[in-house]
Amino acid sequence: MTVAERETLGSRIRALRQERGYSLRRLAGEIDLSPGYLSQLERGEAENPSKQVLEKVAEGLGVHVSRLLGEEPGQYSPNGKLPPALQDFLDEARTRGLAVSDADAQMLLAIRYRGRQPRTSGDWALLYDLIARIVK
Repeated sequence: MTVAERETLGSRIRALRQERGYSLRRLAGEIDLSPGYLSQLERGEAENPSKQVLEKVAEGLGVHVSRLLGEEPGQYSPNGKLPPALQDFLDEARTRGLAVSDADAQMLLAIRYRGRQPRTSGDWALLYDLIARIVK
C-alpha cells in the first residue's frame, strides 16, 4: 500500500491546514464550523461529512473538493458536464477559430482560486488569454 492510498480525508485536511499555517480554530472560524467538528474530521471520527461541509473546508483551504478526497480533478465536473460558462467559452472560441484543445479545456477546468472558478464565459476567455500570453 502506498502513502497516497493510506491517506485519509482527515489527514489531507490536516496537512493542507498546516501547510497554510492555519490553526484549527482559525480555519473553523473562517468556514463557520465548530473547531470540535473540524477536529473530528481531521481525526477521522466524523464519518460521511455532507457535500456542504466538504465545500466549506475546500474553499477555506483554497483547494477543490476533489483534492480533499484524494482525487485528481477530472475532465468533467461531478455531474458529468463542464460548467456551462466554460462550455460557452469553448464553443465561442472554437467558432471563432481559436485552437482551444481538449487538454486546454481540462487545464482550465482544474484551475481554482480559493476553491472557486470563473463564473462567466468572458471570465474564462480572459483567463485563457492570460495563460496563453504568459506561456508563449
